[in-house]
Amino acid sequence: MSSMINECCDTLVANIKRAEQDGQPIECKRLYGGFTMDSIAWCGFGLKIDSQKNKNDEFVVNARRVFSFERRPLMLLVSFLPFLNPIFEYFDVASMPAKVAQFFSSVTDQTRKLREEEALSNDRKKQIDMLQLLLNAHNETVEGDEEEAGPQLQTLKGSKRPLTNDEVTAQTIIFFLAGYETTNTLLGFASYLLAINQDCQEKLYSEILDVASSRDLVSYDTVGKMTYLDMVINESLRFYPPIAGFFRTCNKTFSYKGITFEKGTQVLINIYAIHHDEEYWPEPDKFDPERFSPERKASIPPMAFIPFGYGPRNCIGMRLALLEAKMALVRTLQQYRLDVCPETQIPLKLNAGLFTSPREGIKLRPVARQ
Repeated sequence: MSSMINECCDTLVANIKRAEQDGQPIECKRLYGGFTMDSIAWCGFGLKIDSQKNKNDEFVVNARRVFSFERRPLMLLVSFLPFLNPIFEYFDVASMPAKVAQFFSSVTDQTRKLREEEALSNDRKKQIDMLQLLLNAHNETVEGDEEEAGPQLQTLKGSKRPLTNDEVTAQTIIFFLAGYETTNTLLGFASYLLAINQDCQEKLYSEILDVASSRDLVSYDTVGKMTYLDMVINESLRFYPPIAGFFRTCNKTFSYKGITFEKGTQVLINIYAIHHDEEYWPEPDKFDPERFSPERKASIPPMAFIPFGYGPRNCIGMRLALLEAKMALVRTLQQYRLDVCPETQIPLKLNAGLFTSPREGIKLRPVARQ
């Protein structure tokens, strides 16, 4: 998958170059949103699109509908008050636009049939993407790059029954939702934090020069060797977790500090509050990647850092999101230094909602490296 992501990075870097030559700042959400959508379309569905140029592409249009719908009041109610979901189901109120669900179902079904036909004729180069892994699970066989696919692949392998068509479709939508918002948000905030902390950006640039100084050296293996890159990504996730909080259901009754939680109780875990708690993070409002250095990382309490949730229901798009973000950041910093500009809001003001997002967006100035 890393070779696919690297090709999507080519378009990303070209867009940054265009902005730099025109003397214009980059708008992070739009810039990284295009890169992320292209990456997930290819790595997730095997579809090669250019969402920056082909804004009327059917996949792009339906994908954007998912996110515009996600922010509607109904979806927010279900997200923050999940116990209301049975009521919406009783009155036949959908949590996803019918046309959007039908589109993703159609894409999944058409891709499955096409790949089955090509496999029979031995006319298809082996495609390793998330949809193929799900289709393999649908057929009770799992093959592919296990290391890059992550724990979800192991879950599919251990399944007691094959996935149904509906489950495959549902997982592709969840995979897209989780991967898109997480990567886009992470890249925007990481870029902002590096722009206002130039010493950290230069230290990361030095590591990039040492490990992967050119385009073709950027891969799953090389970004995995970059210790400081991992520290920067983790501190960015701590400072601005993509998802502000999530719900979990108590599977048994228990008491904690005099408070009893009954089985079945919905508990809201406030990720942002935990990540800024001085009990676990001294000077929580300071950007300090050294918190995640190999020497200090082991001392972090397990539940004090949960940007992707925790346990078997953590983010399905986590591994891909991290790989995309790391490769995009490396490819960007290889050629450009990110700096603040008059349009940069300092400090950022955040929107209230399920996802952590800047109220005014993030605009930065790319400066070509000599």
